[in-house]
Amino acid sequence: SFFTISGPLLRSLPIFPAIGNHEYASRGKGLVAFMQYFRWPLAPPDDEPPWYSFDVGTAHFVALDSNSYKSPRQLGWFDRDLRDARRRGARALFVYAHEGPASSGLHGDNAICLRDYVPVMERHRVSMFFGGHDHDYERGRVGTLDYVVTGGGGAELRAARCGVPGKRACPPRVATFVNDHNYVMVEVLPSLFRVCPKRVDGTPIEACTQYPLR
Repeated sequence: SFFTISGPLLRSLPIFPAIGNHEYASRGKGLVAFMQYFRWPLAPPDDEPPWYSFDVGTAHFVALDSNSYKSPRQLGWFDRDLRDARRRGARALFVYAHEGPASSGLHGDNAICLRDYVPVMERHRVSMFFGGHDHDYERGRVGTLDYVVTGGGGAELRAARCGVPGKRACPPRVATFVNDHNYVMVEVLPSLFRVCPKRVDGTPIEACTQYPLR
């Protein structure tokens, strides 16, 4: 069903998916199916984890498995991968996973990611973390890590928990919270990158935000 729906898009654009909680479903068979369809070609086929990284120009991308945040193997690999990317001269480090460290939506923060992964990303000066899981748009900063929640790809929206009339204010770390379907475009320039969230009709959720490359 996914390839039937996405076929026209996939003819012109590559995708690099991060596995989510629903991909682990189907009584434990979901991970096997995911790896059959989205096998990373550079890893050993007999011992391939569902996390990986790649470079596009001088930008480095890391796709994590948020279901494996407790895994010492993933955490150790992640630290080494970011260190090696910096040593190679990567200008930007972008990390993404289904569930991020911070969210003001239904599911809330991920305590393990906050405790174990955010310090690693701060140490290696990760440019931004992109997550989903909650069905909304949120942009903010936790510690020195900038993050975006973009979980508005098409599933049902859920009642906002903050930042809307009748609800409490969002935490100070939140710069923007919008309960709407969305996608995010990122443009990397020589000395900065721009984050531009849009609704499905292409109208902006907020003006593009510029971040320096660190």
